Amino acid sequence: AIGSLFIDEGFGNLDHDSLQMVMDALGRLETAQGRKVGVISHTLQIRSQISPQIQLVKLPGGGRSTIKIC
Repeated sequence: AIGSLFIDEGFGNLDHDSLQMVMDALGRLETAQGRKVGVISHTLQIRSQISPQIQLVKLPGGGRSTIKIC
């Protein structure tokens, strides 16, 4: 059984209704089936709907970054 999965999304091209349908389906996977779904996203609209988030933050000076959980 697969308990968790990661999706490198391409949802930025979807219209609002289709995107909402996808987000609802992903939410149901967790609440109804207890599965964890991680979404890798660069799209603000999608990121604003996902919680908690693991963010990679580039530090000043180049070549270094840190992980932020929010």
